[in-house]
Amino acid sequence: MRLIPSLRPFSMRCVSAIRTMLAVALFTGVSAAHAQMIDIMKIDDARYYLLGSVGFAEFDYAQSDISDADGITPDDSDVTLRGGLGVRVSDVSFIEIALSDLGSPVQVENIASVLTSKVDTDLDEVFEFSVVTQFDTGSSFKPIGRLGFFSFDGEKNSDEDLLIGLGLQRENIRFEIQRYDFDVAPINTVSFTYMVPFSD
Repeated sequence: MRLIPSLRPFSMRCVSAIRTMLAVALFTGVSAAHAQMIDIMKIDDARYYLLGSVGFAEFDYAQSDISDADGITPDDSDVTLRGGLGVRVSDVSFIEIALSDLGSPVQVENIASVLTSKVDTDLDEVFEFSVVTQFDTGSSFKPIGRLGFFSFDGEKNSDEDLLIGLGLQRENIRFEIQRYDFDVAPINTVSFTYMVPFSD
């Protein structure tokens, strides 16, 4: 459920625009850095790498989960951003730590009603720790699997639960679907990740 853009509060439009600009800036910066390093090192040869992701989060919250009062309504999806560090532990296994911004599962029409919300209006500090396994199929597109946990300490809820993911990786680019198993309601994300390798 989304409000017509012109009817959304000005502050919400600003936050959405800023988040989108940050996503573009993130990928522009990472791409520029990689362009300078691609002749020096490939992801398959690197022990460490930085990662940056942009995508969409899908929220399954019901109206009853969102608010006890008028002024907050569920939001179907939002832009998600992610940044972190990866470490190669074997030819096919990696450990990744990251900090994610999953966006906001609500649309705030009346800021006073935030005090009665059952869920956090911003999921901008989700810490992740996971193991990524790569499967070599002989193709340039390699399937990957992710298993780990996420931790979130918000104003309304605190969570530490299962994080799983499946995707495809080709050199420094990865497409992935992840599931954050929040107690209130799971969140699914679809994202593109760009990795910048470096050595110790």
